[in-house]
Amino acid sequence: AKLKEKPSSRFVERYEDYIHLGYVEWKKQYDELKDEKTPLSFFMTTQTEESDQLAAYLENRYPEFKKATLVIHTNQSGEVVEKVSKKSQDELETLRKAADKVDEDESPYRAIVSVLMLREGWDVRNVTTIVGLRPYKAASNILPEQTLGRGIRKMFGPDVENEELAVIGTPAFIEFVESIKEEGVELGYRKMGEGVKTKTPIIVEPDKENKSKDLDKLDIHIPVLTPRIYREYKRLEDIDVNKFAFKPIVVKEFSEEETREIIFEDLDRAFSHTITLGSIDIDYRSVISFFTNSILNESRLFSGFDALYPKVEEFITYRLFGKEVDLQEPNILRILSEMEAKKTVFTIFKKAIDELTITDKGSAEVRNYIKLKEVKPMVFDNQEFVTPKKS
Repeated sequence: AKLKEKPSSRFVERYEDYIHLGYVEWKKQYDELKDEKTPLSFFMTTQTEESDQLAAYLENRYPEFKKATLVIHTNQSGEVVEKVSKKSQDELETLRKAADKVDEDESPYRAIVSVLMLREGWDVRNVTTIVGLRPYKAASNILPEQTLGRGIRKMFGPDVENEELAVIGTPAFIEFVESIKEEGVELGYRKMGEGVKTKTPIIVEPDKENKSKDLDKLDIHIPVLTPRIYREYKRLEDIDVNKFAFKPIVVKEFSEEETREIIFEDLDRAFSHTITLGSIDIDYRSVISFFTNSILNESRLFSGFDALYPKVEEFITYRLFGKEVDLQEPNILRILSEMEAKKTVFTIFKKAIDELTITDKGSAEVRNYIKLKEVKPMVFDNQEFVTPKKS
């Protein structure tokens, strides 16, 4: 309500209040997030001449935007062009690359000024403030979701649930933006300006700016140890199934109808359900593959199928039942579907793999130290916190 459009023929003077509030909101975000990422402010105008005028104004008035403002002109198709001064193709290509890399740490830009830049596939994540200085009349076919799309991509990814996009603009622009509520989108409202906190994510980091603290004296060194327990993944072929000690599975005889049933049981042997296979024939190789993959997963091994498969096949064929069996017999496959057989195979191979692959070196050595004063900043959802007098 305090924003006023001033009576002036100069674009930047007419919208000075809106421009300054956009800067204030961006500056608060920048001060809070600059050590982790660089928030971007996005100003939208109506004409290319206004974009050039606004860019010059931002660079001259605000030190943070000096040599840090990118002007992007587009044609009616939303393609990057230069209408005002005829630039070479090389310069236009440089402009496109700069627009694509504004999220990167080495990018010098903090403000982007453009007329459209909405119809291109512009995947920018660091826009945190949008200032709309366009009339957005009904004749325009640019959708509000395209406009907001410049800022709703997440800066920090899925780990941080709540990120804030501050939207500022003329009454016509805000009315235009609010039309997205018809799509079921909920917008939040809060006071803006000096002295009002943002809802940007919180950055937790060492207090390097506090001159009263000697970080070298306060620093904590956390030792990084060499592993004591090692896994060597290339010894699965050394497994000797003839040395396994276990209780053989009794070969029970099932009727033809029962051999078509696969029984599912929980690990505690609680009955779950039964599936009747009808006339489908089961290939014993798929059963062996199931056992092999399950054993590898249980042992947290990501390779070794080729070495383990023949061991599993050999064990089931010659040892599991205390005698040699034909894996193609439906009766044998029916027995393998029961919990007792499955548990025996999994347990005996898990133990054998652990004995072969896990090596205890007996002791560990200090390899390096992590200095807490050098720990990278961490990002968390915005939440209430207490600033202690002593810490």
